[in-house]
Amino acid sequence: MAELTRLEYKLNDEAIVKITDFMETWLTDHKIQSKNRTVFMLESMLLDIEAHSTQELDVTLRIVRKLGKRSIKITYGGDAYNPSQNEEGGPLTRFFLEEMGFTPTWSYENKTNELVLEIPANRLKEETILLISFLAAMLILELKELKYVSSAGLRELLELQQIMNNQGEMVIKNPSQAIMDVLEVSGFSMFMNIESDQA
Repeated sequence: MAELTRLEYKLNDEAIVKITDFMETWLTDHKIQSKNRTVFMLESMLLDIEAHSTQELDVTLRIVRKLGKRSIKITYGGDAYNPSQNEEGGPLTRFFLEEMGFTPTWSYENKTNELVLEIPANRLKEETILLISFLAAMLILELKELKYVSSAGLRELLELQQIMNNQGEMVIKNPSQAIMDVLEVSGFSMFMNIESDQA
């Protein structure tokens, strides 16, 4: 296992800002498309750890690579506390775990917690749309100019629909006849809200 970088801090609000700023820069420099959700997940878990502890903990963050996969390893003292499984974890952490497919691993040995967050591989998903869907009560997808949708595109639409079912509404506007045919054949038209500006 190769250690790519290491940061050490006393865990407090200022340290969390420094860690997340560093991670955003590092992920950008390494062209990781999932940087926003990785940074948000990391920040959310660090905030949960900070809120749980009654004192400033020593925290070490390492970026490591093993068998081509890069991970963020966070070690911290205190009692056994896993923010990815504890009901006291914040709503942001729960959102990223449930909706974005993060599966951190956690262990506790010799009074030290270790949390490992795998950096997701680059995906075709447009991250901006995912983040908008997280923040928005309504997501409107204007498809007038879209000529083709692949099976991967249908999966992304389904994921967006599932996210929006929990927090608001998603509307597909003005799909072309070709796209509408795909939505009907796939059965998506039965549960998706599809609107057209044409009378």
